[in-house]
Parts: sequence; C-alpha cells; structure tokens
Amino acid sequence: AGRLGTLAKERWPRLMEGAEAQPFFRQPVLPWLGAPAALLAGYAVLAHASDAALRADATQLLAPYLSAAAFAVLGLSWPGPLFYAAAVVALTAGNIQVVRFYLGETLRRRGLMENHLLCLGATATLGQLSAIRRLLRAEAQTFVNRACLAAAGFVLALLTSTYFSDPNLELMTRSRFALSGIMAYFAGRYFQRAARTPDAGEAPYVALWEGLYHYGVTTAIWCAALMIPWFRSPYAAFPALGLPVLYFYASAELAPRSRMELVARYRNTAAALSFFMLVLYAFRGAFQMVLFPEAPLGLEHYHFNAPFVMLLAAVMLRLHGLGGTPWLAFYAGPALMVGSYFTLTRLPGLSPFDHPMPAAWCAFGLGHFWMLFGARPSPPRAFAQRLAGIADERWASFQSAWGLFLLAATQASLAWALLDYPSDTLMVAPLLLGGASLAVHQAVVRGSAPLFALAALEAIAALHADFFVASYLPRRLVVWALLTVWGAFMGFWEARPSSARGTGTTAFGLWALVFMHVLYHGPSSDAGLWAFGLAALIGALTPRASRESAGAGEAAAAGLILLTPTWLAHFGNVAGPYPWATLVTTAAAFATGAAAWWVQARLGPAYAAWERPRPRVADQLIARLSSEGFGLHIAVLYGVFAATACVQAANYGHALASHDLGLVLALYGASAFAWYHEGRRTRGLPAYFMIQFCLIGFFAVIRRQLMLTLNFWNYEYDVWASLLVSYSLAAFKQTLPLDAREKSIPLLGTLLSMPVAVMIWVLLHHLGTNTVLLVIGLYSVMFAYMGKDDRQSPYHLIAVAGFVAFILTVFWTKLELRVLQAYVIPVGLGVLTLLHLFREKIAPKTRNDIRAVTLTAMLGSAGYYALIDDRYPLAFHMTMLALAVLVMAVGSLSRIRVYVLLGFGGLLTDLGALLYKVLVHLDRSSRMTLIGTQVLIFGALLIFGAVVYKTHQDKLNEFLERWRGKLASWD
Repeated sequence: AGRLGTLAKERWPRLMEGAEAQPFFRQPVLPWLGAPAALLAGYAVLAHASDAALRADATQLLAPYLSAAAFAVLGLSWPGPLFYAAAVVALTAGNIQVVRFYLGETLRRRGLMENHLLCLGATATLGQLSAIRRLLRAEAQTFVNRACLAAAGFVLALLTSTYFSDPNLELMTRSRFALSGIMAYFAGRYFQRAARTPDAGEAPYVALWEGLYHYGVTTAIWCAALMIPWFRSPYAAFPALGLPVLYFYASAELAPRSRMELVARYRNTAAALSFFMLVLYAFRGAFQMVLFPEAPLGLEHYHFNAPFVMLLAAVMLRLHGLGGTPWLAFYAGPALMVGSYFTLTRLPGLSPFDHPMPAAWCAFGLGHFWMLFGARPSPPRAFAQRLAGIADERWASFQSAWGLFLLAATQASLAWALLDYPSDTLMVAPLLLGGASLAVHQAVVRGSAPLFALAALEAIAALHADFFVASYLPRRLVVWALLTVWGAFMGFWEARPSSARGTGTTAFGLWALVFMHVLYHGPSSDAGLWAFGLAALIGALTPRASRESAGAGEAAAAGLILLTPTWLAHFGNVAGPYPWATLVTTAAAFATGAAAWWVQARLGPAYAAWERPRPRVADQLIARLSSEGFGLHIAVLYGVFAATACVQAANYGHALASHDLGLVLALYGASAFAWYHEGRRTRGLPAYFMIQFCLIGFFAVIRRQLMLTLNFWNYEYDVWASLLVSYSLAAFKQTLPLDAREKSIPLLGTLLSMPVAVMIWVLLHHLGTNTVLLVIGLYSVMFAYMGKDDRQSPYHLIAVAGFVAFILTVFWTKLELRVLQAYVIPVGLGVLTLLHLFREKIAPKTRNDIRAVTLTAMLGSAGYYALIDDRYPLAFHMTMLALAVLVMAVGSLSRIRVYVLLGFGGLLTDLGALLYKVLVHLDRSSRMTLIGTQVLIFGALLIFGAVVYKTHQDKLNEFLERWRGKLASWD
C-alpha cells in the first residue's frame, strides 16, 4: 500500500494532494480503495430499499447503517462533503427502514401514511446528527448543521406534500395531527437555530431560515388545533387555521423592543398569514372543496367565522401599528366592515343568503355607522388610530378608500336585494331610498358630485318604482312628490346658504323630471297645469351666485319662467273652441311683453339700487329684462299682431263669438296703444306703421262681423268708410302738428295708399262708374284742400291728376267720346297747370319745351279732326278755334309768349281750313267770285297798310318797340 501510494503520488499529484497530513488510517492507499467501497455501499442501500425481502429481514437493517459508516470513513479519507452527504442519506434510509419495520403497521393503523414514515426516519436522522454534532470538530459541525437543515427541509416539504396530496381533514386522525405537528415543530427548531445563530455561510439566508421556522411552527399549531374534533368541521376549521396569526402577533407584541428585527419577523409572518386568512374567508368555497370534499357547500361559513374576521382585522390594525405595511390597515377596514355585517346578519331572518331585503337594511345601517365612525372624530376612532398607529392624514386617505369600498358593498347588497323584488314589491322603493341615503352620506363626506348624481338616480328610481312594480307611492302622485322634494331642497338651501353649490344642476334635473310628468299627465290636465306652475315658481326661487346670468343655462332657466304665463294660458284653454285658446295665448304673450317693457322702463332703475345678497333665478330674470325688456316687448308685439291677424284670416268666413270678438278687438287696440308708446320712445317709423295696421285690423274685424251678423253692410259702405277715414286722417294731419318725420311719413303713406286701395276695391267688386267718379272726385278735392297752403305742395300733383282722371272717366263712360282730342286736351291742361304750379322748380328752357310739346299735342289732336278728317262736323272747328283763343288768352294773362304764338297759329290754321272747306263746297262761279273778292280785300289792306305805315312810321315804330319791350319780359 505504501509503495502504491508513493507511485500514485508521483503519477497523480493532484489526486494525492494533502494525503501526507492525514493520520494512519488516511494513508494514500485509501483513496484507491474508496471508489469500489463507495459503489458497494451505495449498492447496499439501494438494494435494501428496493428489495421487499431484504426489508422484511431484521438482520438486513444493518446494511444502511454499515453503508453510512463506510461513507463516513470515505469522507474522512477523501476531501470534500460528497461522502458525508452520502453517509447522511444512508443513515436516513436506515432510520426509515427501521421505522417502517418496527412501527409501520402501528402507525398506519393510526391513520399515518408512508410519507409520515419517511418524515419519522428523517426526524430520527435529525436527532442522531444533533447527538454526534457535539463530538465533531468545528468543520464537521458546519457540515452537520447544513445536513440538519436539509433534513428539516425534507421533513417540512414531505409533510406539506402529504397534506396537498390528501387534504381531506375529515379523514385525518389525531395521531396523524400529533405526530405531524411534533415533526414540523422539531424540524422548524433547526431553522430557528440557523436564523438566530447562523453558522458559517448561513447568514445570507437568515430571512429564509426564519420563514421556514415560522412555517414549521404554523404547521405545528395547525396540527395541534386540528387534533380537536370540533375544529375539523367545515365551519370551525377557519379559526383553527387562523391561530398562528394570533401566536405570531403575540410573539411580535411580547418580543423585546431591543430586538426590533425579531419583532419585524414575527409581525411579517402574522401579516402574511392574515392576508392568507382573508383570502381563505373570501374564497371559502374553493378551500372547502379541497379540505372537505365530501361536505356540502354552504354559506353559513361567512356568518360563523365573521367574529373571527373582525378579530383578525383588529390584529391587522395592530400589526400596522407595530410597523407593518400600510396594506394591513387598508385591508383591515373592509375586513372589519364585512365581519360586522355577517355577524349582525347571523341573527334569524337577516341572512343575505335567505333574506336579501332585511340584510340590505342591515347593510345600510352598518354603512352609516362605519361612515360616521371613519369621518367623525370620536373616542372609538381615536382608540383605533392609536392601536394602528395611524396619523390623521393617513387616516383620511384610508377613510376615503374604505368609504368607496363601503359604498360599493352596500350598493351590491342593494342590487342583491332588488333581485328578490317578487317577495315584496312594496319594499323596492324604500330600499332604493336607503341606498341613496348612503350615496348622499358618502357624497357629503367626500364632496363628490358623481356620488350626488348616483344618489339622485336612486332616489328618482325609488319615486318611480310604481311604473314597474307595485309601490307605496302611486305613479299619479310622483309629480307632487318631486315638487315636495324640490321644495324641501329649497328650504334646506334657504337654511344653509353655504350649501347652495350645485343648486342649478339639481333644479334643472328636478324641473326636467317634473316636465316629463307634465307630459305624462297631459299639459292641459289639472295636474299638468298645477305642476308646471309650481315648478316655475320654485324654479324662480332657486339660489344663484349673482344677479347676472353666468351662461346659456341660466339664461334658458329665466326664459322658461318668462314663458310660464303663456304656457298656462294656452294649455289651460286648449280644450275650448279653437280661436279662444289661441287668442288667450296671444293675450298672455302680450301681457308678458308688456311686463318686460314695464320692468325695463319702471322697475329696472329702482331694482338696480336694491341690495340682494342672496339672488335667485327671478333676480336674474329681472336683471335681464332690465336691459332687454324693450327688445322682448317689440318682438312680442310683432308676434301678437301676426297671431291676431292669422286668427282673423282663419275665421274670415264665419262670425266670431262675442268673447272672441272682444278679445281680438282688445288685442288690436292694446297693440296700437303699445306701438304708440313704443313710437314715442324709439321715434322710429315701424312703430307708427304698426299703429295704422292695428287700427286697420281693428276696423276690419268690426266690418266683417257686421257683414256676417247684421247683413246690412255692403261693399259701398266700405268705400264710404274708407273716404271717411281718409278725410279724418287729412283733417288730423291739417289740425295737429306732425313735424316729426316718424309721424308724418306713416300718415302720408296711408293717405297716399288709401285711394289706390279704395279704387282697387271698387274695381274688384264692380261698384260702377258713379262710385269711381265719386272716389276720384272726393280724393282729388281732399288732396287739393291739403295743398291749399303751399303752391308747390305735392298734393297738387295728386289733385290735378285726380281731376284729369275724373274728366277722362266722364268723357269715356258718361259722354262716350271716342276721339283723341277729348283725352289729350284734359291731360295737356293738367300738365300745363302743374307746370304753372311748379314753375319755380323747373328751368325756363325746360318749361318752354314742355309747354310747346303739350300745346302742340293739344292743338294737333284737335286739328286732326278739324283739318284732316272730313267725317266730323263743323263743330270740331269751333273746338279748335275755342282752344286757340283760350290758349292765346291764357298766354296773354300769364305773359307766356309760346301760348300766344301757338294759339294764334292754331287760330289762323283753323280759319284757313274753314275758308278752304267753304270754297270747296261752292260751285265754280261762286268759288271764283269769293276768291277774287278775297284777293281784292287782301290787296286793299296791303295798300292801306303801306300808306298808314308811311304816314305814321315813327309812331308805329315806337308802338312796336314798346310792345317788343313788353314781350321781352314774357316767359
């Protein structure tokens, strides 16, 4: 052996490294013998474990131990922990075989399984290693410590796998729980040693060792508790599984504060187990199917274990006070609330699983309690804060989250209860109101608008429950309930002005609901009318931030209030006859417009100086009307006139009832009066035009009513009435000063349009020539009278045109003259008359041109029949002679040369034509005698004239010069 060792050392120096330092039994020869020895020892362990015959032979139980000794010797000879580990495995295998051989049957009869036998063998190994550990050097003790940790971990893992592979607690025996708990605790103690006094290389894993130690203790506690049969029931197992939480909490509470790391370890384990217990409580069904697969699934567990959950929540709060994570306090709150709920509902008839509606009331009551507890300072809350170590700021954040959870939980309870509505439909509305109260409570605490909206929706649903199920409040009374609620809100806002935030949105929502009920009942029903009126009244009292409308919404609210009288007037009378409802609506609109005018004209200035520290919607309406009342009044007046005229036109074919007639006349009259005041204010033309339109409508209504009822009025009366109106307006214009343009133009427009309208009326209804002549003549006289004070008045133009038209009408209809001169001469006379009246406004050259053209037309039309047309008698020559003489006379009197010249020319022409016609009709001898006589007379006159001129030349020249001077001054 020595020679072989030396040869090996020379050939393989690394293999023999350190052999010289070994004692005698560590001679270099042993490594060469170690390989076959290890193989034989390992084969012996495996053969014994796999062969049942060998395991059944008591003498063969030494084989694993001998193998363990062989591995230990090899470990002493060969560097490294490999053979030591193999020795521990062989020792454990031997212990397991001994336990199975001597105790196996007994333990199996007591309910233990093969895994428990393996755990016992490993536990025996732990004891053996602990015994020999004291006999070894420090290096070997380190290995033994690690081997103990491995064996302890093997025990805990095997025990855990045993419970996972067969978790049915009802089939487990007390012996199994007792032995399992002992082994788990025994194994955990080794991890406690590693965590508290770590050996070399164990310090980095202190947290792991502490956790495994706590796991072992937890398993031991569970096993100890489950030894009691009562805890192995499906409902009582939960407290048993929660006992480790109390143990570790107590350990953390009682641990010396000088060792805070130890306190933290116990606290963290208790916190982890607390979360596990909450999950186990919440998902109890899944765990029951695992732990109690044969037990029927039930929900009594939530009631039975609720007190323990409350205790668990208190422990979690205290763990947070010991420095635990904030999640402990966060989840402790919901756990406490849920525990209190299921504790209370454990009372008979309150369980949510059997009686959802009573359980919902319990949830509402507890919800308000916990909200008050969290939101209001109180001694219990102060105690909870001290217990959990929560400052006020952190408590506020927790309370916010708890409040949301509580609201969600209570709303879920409400929904669950509503699903059971067939059991008691009358309870649906109260339940919805209860849920709304919680939403309001939470909304007040948080100042949350969405929560207020949720509460409003639930309250609305409660009030309208009768639309879906039988309820205490009939659907026909819902609108009055809404108005009552609205009024209650108004009272609350009146008592607490600081709470008026959001009143606009609330008021609009309530108004919308009331309006829908108005439509449901019918706007014309008594309920609809009263509800709309009361809604407008309450809406007008809604508080606002200022007098001025802040936006379109507030302006619309004021507009709705302003619309209320018209709405009520219309739908209050819509069931009556057609015209009456429309007329009453129009009258209400007129009154509204008049009120708007009064507000701006009278109330506005005084109201602006009135202090209103708490303005309402009515104040906003008044403020708006104070600046826009006139405009609204004008718009309403136009609308009133249009509506009244439409009613008048729609009822043109039949007589109006007395009350309809009176209202139509009142509307026209009141509108005319209102337009008069509006015209005085604005000094605008439309107002005075509208006055006349209103008056026309007024008299038109009376005239049509007389025609349809008394049957004495005819179309000729219309003409006389029109003439009377025209002469009255003319007198009014002449007697009253109408210097303002806005007054005179509308009146003048009426005066000018009346003749045209009357003439059209006469022609349309074929009233005859006499009526036409009457109209033309009287209107011509009227306009001539109106222009009497002013030579250049435009009325003369109308008057002259009327007179000309009168003459032409007489010639055509009465005299039946069908000659051109009968119409050209009157027209020419009219033109010349107007030219004379307006001569100062026309240039001299233009005047002469007009005169020449007019006289030429007049003389030409007369000359045509006198000189050219032989069909007419000698009287036409006399017409032309009279016309020529008249023209010359007018020219002489008015000193107009063109009159004299054209008249004289026409006179000579006509005389020549007469002479010619006389000569034409004589026989030849007479004709020649007459022509000779004329030539003789003409020659004698020429000679006589020449003699006179020669003898009196100076006087004649002087006379001509004098006349030439006179004629030079003529036009």
